[in-house]
Amino acid sequence: MTPISIEQPPLDEQKAIAHFLDHKIKQIDDLIAKKEALIEKQGRKTHRPHQSRRHR
Repeated sequence: MTPISIEQPPLDEQKAIAHFLDHKIKQIDDLIAKKEALIEKQGRKTHRPHQSRRHR
């Protein structure tokens, strides 16, 4: 088997890429959290148990 040489970008470029990806992942995580909160809120509205008059 012949060894394969893979070049890597310079360390400063690797760090910039990692920073960019970390930022994008945080944005995605924030959007997911907002969407989950909206879904939960919608679920509470549509599945709210009806109160009888004697429990009011």
